Amino acid sequence: MTLRLSRESESVRLATQSTPSNSILMSILTFLALLSPKLSQGTHRATIISMAKLSEVHFVPPRQKLWGDRGVLVTLDVVKLDRAWRYNRVPEGGGEDPDTRIKYEGVRQWIGVGRRVELWATTVTREDDEDALCFIEGRHSFAVLRDLGYVTIDAWVNRDEADELVGKYGPEIHSPHLD
Repeated sequence: MTLRLSRESESVRLATQSTPSNSILMSILTFLALLSPKLSQGTHRATIISMAKLSEVHFVPPRQKLWGDRGVLVTLDVVKLDRAWRYNRVPEGGGEDPDTRIKYEGVRQWIGVGRRVELWATTVTREDDEDALCFIEGRHSFAVLRDLGYVTIDAWVNRDEADELVGKYGPEIHSPHLD
């Protein structure tokens, strides 16, 4: 079940399997979310995810190993990465572009819910001096993981940038990829 509440429009979008217990739970979550004045400080959007179980994702280095043996997998915070992603973004839900939507839906089906999957890590690098990141490979995968509510991902980065990227975009405390 997913409940998304946007403070700007005060609209609620519900996506759930139709069962009596899910309906009751979603009604309670919707009521609580609408009453809460401080749903998400700084992001103006709250996401409450109550899924049976997100898929367990095992991240592996991408097939195109940019940087060769200078590449390394690091754990990064999804919300921080999303804020720094300025160029070539994939909108929530895959957006309107047919090519982007097809890739997004393909990744979403691959990841699924309650499965164990292997996924190439998203490749990121610094874009400029203004904290923008460039998603070189894996932007559709990242967008799906973001939309499903994953907290962290493993990303493929240049070893020379790893400490800086983990310092800026790493999780506050060590957390697993799943909520």
